[in-house]
Amino acid sequence: MSALICLVKKGSTAHLLDWQHSTKVERFEHLVVFLHRAKVDTTEDIRAALKSAAFCADLQSLNGVGPKTIDYMACLVGIESIAVDRHIRTFAARAGVNNRDYEFLKNAFCFAADLLSISRREFDAWVWSREARHQAPQLTFVF
Repeated sequence: MSALICLVKKGSTAHLLDWQHSTKVERFEHLVVFLHRAKVDTTEDIRAALKSAAFCADLQSLNGVGPKTIDYMACLVGIESIAVDRHIRTFAARAGVNNRDYEFLKNAFCFAADLLSISRREFDAWVWSREARHQAPQLTFVF
């Protein structure tokens, strides 16, 4: 975080991330400042902090940070989890699961990964990749 906080202070975040969306850049900067203030500097620090319910609750006080962000960060630092996003929800709907509740879907997909004896992170990545590739067939025009 030490290096990132310097970039945030210099106003170089958008350039570093190559992001155009000012709201997303601002959220990233708030996250970096939050982690810096919490003395979370390394991957190991993040991994340890994310195991604390109090830290996760404080983190979710940031605008735009919810359970999906927490779970995604956990996956990035090696904690087995499922980040329920639109791809997980679409896959669940196709499988006939009509419950859209975040915790329900997270638990269902974690359970499925455990039953299949595969990493929850790998299962999440597989579903994400599959759904990201799955697109409606392109319409063809016949003249």
